[in-house]
Amino acid sequence: MKMKRFLQTLISLAFLLFAGLFVNSSAFAQLDRTVDLTVPELDRYPEITFYLDPRDRNGSPLLGLTEDLITLHEDGLQRDLAEFQELKPGIQLVVAFNISSPFAIQDINGNSRFDFIKETLLNWVSQPLDSSPDDLSLVTNTGLEAVHLTDRNEWAAVLTEYDPPLRESQSDFQVLSRAIEIAADPVDQAGMKKVVLLFSAQPSSDSYSSLESLTSQARDNQVLLYNILVSSPAFFDTEGASRLEDLSRQTGGQYLTYSGEEPLADPGQLLKPLRSTYLVRYQSSIVSSGVHTLEVTISSSPSDIVGQREFNLEIQPPNPIFISPPRTITRSVEESSEHEHTQDIQHFQPASYPLAVLVEFPDD
Repeated sequence: MKMKRFLQTLISLAFLLFAGLFVNSSAFAQLDRTVDLTVPELDRYPEITFYLDPRDRNGSPLLGLTEDLITLHEDGLQRDLAEFQELKPGIQLVVAFNISSPFAIQDINGNSRFDFIKETLLNWVSQPLDSSPDDLSLVTNTGLEAVHLTDRNEWAAVLTEYDPPLRESQSDFQVLSRAIEIAADPVDQAGMKKVVLLFSAQPSSDSYSSLESLTSQARDNQVLLYNILVSSPAFFDTEGASRLEDLSRQTGGQYLTYSGEEPLADPGQLLKPLRSTYLVRYQSSIVSSGVHTLEVTISSSPSDIVGQREFNLEIQPPNPIFISPPRTITRSVEESSEHEHTQDIQHFQPASYPLAVLVEFPDD
């Protein structure tokens, strides 16, 4: 009897395990491809430009798409594409260090967490690029700042010389605000992503309110925040760690942890999905202010990929202003005209009068 119950229990456990695997594999199969649309550029309205970032089920970019695979709808109406182009821009990247005592923890060989972070970054920056050059910056809470460097060797030299007092430095999330500000500067390459890679220990409760405002600052400027928590595993589940994770998620970035006991994520692989994009340009038919919708469909097998983006467009009518117009215009028949006494309006002069007009565009 005991053996029979044991076998029944074993069979039940096996069935539950198999069912769990089936559910998990089914859930995995439901992961779908995605396509993200950036906030449209409206400064040349009615010509509108935005960028398209399609991803496969693993989050890798879908490359080699052609214009015939793309269908664009604006407020439900199909629009023709004026331009569709695959780009491989660099990244406007700001590496930010919020140094504090957790960075000073050493392994048995005397190498600190900061040493490993610096080594990983220097290895990454020495690798060749498969895209256009990056725009690199480095900011710290200890005063060092190097902004918008296009020479990777110059950036590497600055990082190599950086040797902060790890144990004496105090965390200050003002460095993240400064990093977002630099990343938000105008880019010099079409489609260039704006990214902040922040290394920091978990924030304390008195920093939570500032993190909320930093989220808005980053989102308003389309800056992706990649936050790497530098601490011991015991602090990976704290409220402060959760706040950093939310900051990454809400800005479209990623959140990682690093204790020094595991390899640090390779920045090259981390940023690789950001090095390709598609430029889309079209002529808008919008004639009213308000919230509008863009929808892009990518023809694909086994099913199409669809992405949407809402945006606000303010449209106001032009305001024409006459410049020094005459109070009156007197028309008369020319003395030399053989029709001097006729009342035919066609023979009165002047037949036309030029007026200078200044046109204001309140919506720019």
